[in-house]
Amino acid sequence: MPMGDQYTPGQPRTRPLEVLSLGLPRTGTRSMAAALEILGYQHCAHGFDLMDNPAYAVRWEQAVDAKYYGRGEAFTRKDWDELLGHCSATTDFPCAAFWRELCAAYPEAKVVLVQRDEDKWYTSFVEGVIDSQLSSSGKFVRDYVEPLLGSILGRLSLKITQSWLEAATADGMRANAKSAYRRHYKDVKAVVAKDRLLEYHLGTLL
Repeated sequence: MPMGDQYTPGQPRTRPLEVLSLGLPRTGTRSMAAALEILGYQHCAHGFDLMDNPAYAVRWEQAVDAKYYGRGEAFTRKDWDELLGHCSATTDFPCAAFWRELCAAYPEAKVVLVQRDEDKWYTSFVEGVIDSQLSSSGKFVRDYVEPLLGSILGRLSLKITQSWLEAATADGMRANAKSAYRRHYKDVKAVVAKDRLLEYHLGTLL
């Protein structure tokens, strides 16, 4: 990844944030990120970025702790500019979990909302996110391997999922997933002005 496309602590914004793609994980977020970059939006934030830059993950954990756990100050536009200053677009978690904050901080940004059939999304999210994070292998990597590597990726990813779903156990997370999905899309549509919002359902033509 080019240096200009990576988070650097303390670096001011280097490009305007123009697009907030607020579809949830497992709604084609990686494909959306690739499409936005083909259209010229550089760099497009995605959850995979957390794997490449430990300092980026640490800064995101500060945002999560402030929002969901009351630890530290809520992020201001200055903080978001520092964290996402290398991005001209966003997709996926953790950004989608902070949609209210980002929409308020960047009122000039356009919003894209990608939806998927709820049942298909649920199956994919449970298998690809919840079950993966709470599996014995996921726990082993999170608790033993990542500390040796100086990584917080697993811990942060689980913290974001648990916080968004308002549940700590696998059963609780599964039970809350569909209502959290519905609430996310309902709230985004209620808050974002229609002339700022582009909706797309996976499997349909634009």
